[in-house]
Amino acid sequence: LTTFLLLTFSNTEAQILYWGITNKGGTYNVGTIFYTNKDGSEQTVVHSFNYGNGDSPIGSLISASDGHLYGTTIGGNSDYGVIFKYDDDQFQYQKVVEFNGSSEGYHPTGHLVSHEGKIYGMTRNGGEDQSGVIFEYIPGSTEIEVRKYFSGLDGAYPEGGLTVGSIGLLYGLTSYGGELNLGVLFVFDPATEDYEVLHDFNPSDGMIPVCNLLESSNGKLYGVTPKGGEFNSGVLFEYDIISETYTKLIEFNGENAGSEPAGSLIEAENGLLYGMAMKNEISAGNTFGTIYSYDITSFQVSKLFTFNGLNGALPTGSLTETADGRLIG
Repeated sequence: LTTFLLLTFSNTEAQILYWGITNKGGTYNVGTIFYTNKDGSEQTVVHSFNYGNGDSPIGSLISASDGHLYGTTIGGNSDYGVIFKYDDDQFQYQKVVEFNGSSEGYHPTGHLVSHEGKIYGMTRNGGEDQSGVIFEYIPGSTEIEVRKYFSGLDGAYPEGGLTVGSIGLLYGLTSYGGELNLGVLFVFDPATEDYEVLHDFNPSDGMIPVCNLLESSNGKLYGVTPKGGEFNSGVLFEYDIISETYTKLIEFNGENAGSEPAGSLIEAENGLLYGMAMKNEISAGNTFGTIYSYDITSFQVSKLFTFNGLNGALPTGSLTETADGRLIG
């Protein structure tokens, strides 16, 4: 399994720290919580996951309204997954919810999001139709509330997380389900529980998305798919919330920016979007991935860096922009 390293910021004694989780490693080899300093020269593991209290985390840490860090694991005492809280002041880990493996879903994926004092996320499996759920968690409680059961036709098996839009709606992707069972792009209103499929993916304009959506400074949503397009090597797409229009912007072909992008896009201070692709060629040979940028104004994509195996390979996560304008991942 891949190690996921997605970082959040904390300011301890006037020092910026970067917090993250790994999927493997630690005392029991099922993941850790760690932090590192600004230049990455000092790393400190503060928690080793174990099979009873949550193991094999996937996603990232978030800072919730109560000031604590939250995340999810796909394993736990019953191997259905947990939501955990980490107090980065007291260095204390707590399992706050254990998924039951049935009606409330199981195997949470992607990252959690904090919205109006509540935490939202998705599970890949479980629910009434065994296609996953959208759930809500209030910090301090010991239960979750299912807000949406995926039915299959309206989406199934989400791999990514939710994105809070500027008008308070939640946007997301499912990897399967929809008209062609190749995934959907959806919007969910947590206030009314209204749910709408905005786009059904297909082989031509991208399919099987596993990322999180990004709402850019222009108010549009951006994302990638690892498959689909002319070369079946993924696409970069845009969704205009106002005009309700889906547009395929880039077809990855290996040469232009790599192929098979799996991680999520970020928007840097310079206005460019940045992401990573798992391969730098379409072939299945010795190809290790790329870092690329996309200009939403000029519609140009650029391959910035090619991994060679020794300096990294097959990136599946996302980049983070540091306070001094660097990208880390």
